[in-house]
Amino acid sequence: MRKLPIYDFTKDHPEWPRILAILGNGSALTMERRPIYPYGACYWLSDEFARQIEGEMVPGWRVQWMPGLYIEAVHHGVVRKGNQWLDPHDLHPDSEASGREGISLFVEDRSIPVDLKWPVLIPHRHLALRNDDDVTNYILQYNRNAQADRRRRDIRQASLGSSWSIRTGWVGVGPLTDKVINFELDDSLIRMFEAKEKLATKCRALKDENT
Repeated sequence: MRKLPIYDFTKDHPEWPRILAILGNGSALTMERRPIYPYGACYWLSDEFARQIEGEMVPGWRVQWMPGLYIEAVHHGVVRKGNQWLDPHDLHPDSEASGREGISLFVEDRSIPVDLKWPVLIPHRHLALRNDDDVTNYILQYNRNAQADRRRRDIRQASLGSSWSIRTGWVGVGPLTDKVINFELDDSLIRMFEAKEKLATKCRALKDENT
């Protein structure tokens, strides 16, 4: 799949108050992003990094967007020590901006429990910027996938003798045999990436119209 035009969002956009309200109007700040770690496992790696420098891992939302189409807030963990903040995690590898340093827009949010003993699966939040069937479909397929992923985790977590860690993964559970959940996971993932490809083409066309 081609790299996607997904970038850091900025507070000077007119829709910033709306996405901030969706995120609970928490404390918003910008911070340096250095891709010390790849995308994923942000809570555990930020917690490990913070312990090394006697800081803390702070949960919240990293805000990004596909210009002209939608804003996406990804639940995330960053590092704070005193009044110094750092986002040590890369953007998703599908993003055209992955692998680069940048400025993350982050909204602190401690209202959602983050239990590092189990997979943390907090759904992204979205704001569509136009009435577009492909935007609607992408958000729909993302939410289908996220819901099925959480159901899979909950079933495994409830299994007698099961455990999980960021280093070992699941222990004491076999492959999920629930056909409905497996179908939802696979089908929604395929449809989500198909929708993203269409949106990437639209995003580039909008950019060309404005240049």
